[in-house]
Amino acid sequence: MSQTSVEKVKQIFAEYDSSGCGSISVLDFMAVLKIIANGSLPEEEIESSLATAIGKQEDGTLKVDEVLNWMFRDAGSGSPKLLGDNLQEKIEEWKTDDELKGLASVLAPELSDISLNFVSPDQFTDAGLGHIGAGLPPGLSKLDLRFLFSWTECGISSAGLGKFAAALPRGLTDLGLVFANDELDDQALEELANGLPAGLKTMKLGFKGNDVFTDNGLAKLMSGMLPGLKEVTLNFDSNTSLTDASLERLAEWLSGAGAGVTKLCVIDSHNENFTDAGFKKLCSALPKDLTELELNFNSSGISLELQKKFAQGTDKRISFLGA
Repeated sequence: MSQTSVEKVKQIFAEYDSSGCGSISVLDFMAVLKIIANGSLPEEEIESSLATAIGKQEDGTLKVDEVLNWMFRDAGSGSPKLLGDNLQEKIEEWKTDDELKGLASVLAPELSDISLNFVSPDQFTDAGLGHIGAGLPPGLSKLDLRFLFSWTECGISSAGLGKFAAALPRGLTDLGLVFANDELDDQALEELANGLPAGLKTMKLGFKGNDVFTDNGLAKLMSGMLPGLKEVTLNFDSNTSLTDASLERLAEWLSGAGAGVTKLCVIDSHNENFTDAGFKKLCSALPKDLTELELNFNSSGISLELQKKFAQGTDKRISFLGA
């Protein structure tokens, strides 16, 4: 729809907003939609779209700006197209695979940025994760998904994660993926590595509470992290299976394909397998243009004194002084 058409629709809304408070009744909104559709949309379809995408205020009215945002999503403005707050909240309330089937029908195909936070989605299985992958808009550039499972209640398998990764839009440049309290194994990291889009610039992965991953799994993940990444977060907090071998493998990646990283965050506290020797190898490989760094190995085998030996120069580059 052209910007001129958008302005005409806004004028129609203004006529119905007699109070001037920026709200419109549901009945008036239905009337406006019928005018716009000129009878071409069935009333049931209008009602269904309205119920899915827009929430009512306490007085039963709808905010005009939210209605317009839902209808046009910054049409003609050239600004980023985001998932509206009301729709985001509704999706985040979904708890079953069957509900996730409808994701594709409520996400506008022109969306470029999606962020969803699922709390206690313990009924989700591989099928539900597949529905999410299939429902993502093809032109998506930024995706942030968080699954905060109850303890030992994750129903997602490594194979399911692999199919999801393979379905990620190939133009994705910013990926955030968190599975808290999951029970995935090394195969999951390999599957994820195989599905990562080649153009990623930012990758933030979180598997807090997973004690299954080993050095082998992390090595598989590293093999799929291609050159071009600028921001990397690896949160394996409370994993006690990883050892210095993982720190050394990360150091190898940073010295090679990951040399262009400017922001790095690595978290795995309460792991006594790590030693000062492994930490030094990691720090010796920090990229020369690094400007932001978080290495959180609290309550590990690495001395606190060594963990604090960093300095940031006037050019914002970070140097390790503990070698």
